[in-house]
Amino acid sequence: MEDARDFINVLNNLNKQLEGVQKKLNDLLAAKRVNFPRFFFLSNEDLLEIIGQAKNPAAINKHIKKIFEGINKIDTEPVQQAKGQKEHVITHVEAEDGERFPVQELS
Repeated sequence: MEDARDFINVLNNLNKQLEGVQKKLNDLLAAKRVNFPRFFFLSNEDLLEIIGQAKNPAAINKHIKKIFEGINKIDTEPVQQAKGQKEHVITHVEAEDGERFPVQELS
């Protein structure tokens, strides 16, 4: 009987920890949505996938239709930045009908 109570206590403790992690995760996702309101159109799972693939901007193409109406795909190119870091820049946007538009850098 003692083992059963210990097991229940362990499960209750793990459940409290899980609730804490879920709250922090929801807070993080809410902050991302406030910074970029178009993220409100995504489920938590989709937003987590985008955040998790931050170094692979092509991964956003899977979700781009949910974020921007009429856009089917974006193309990016890596650009070398200071200190050897790479930044991806959007080069083209493809519409749902297949038409491609070059994206020009704002100066």
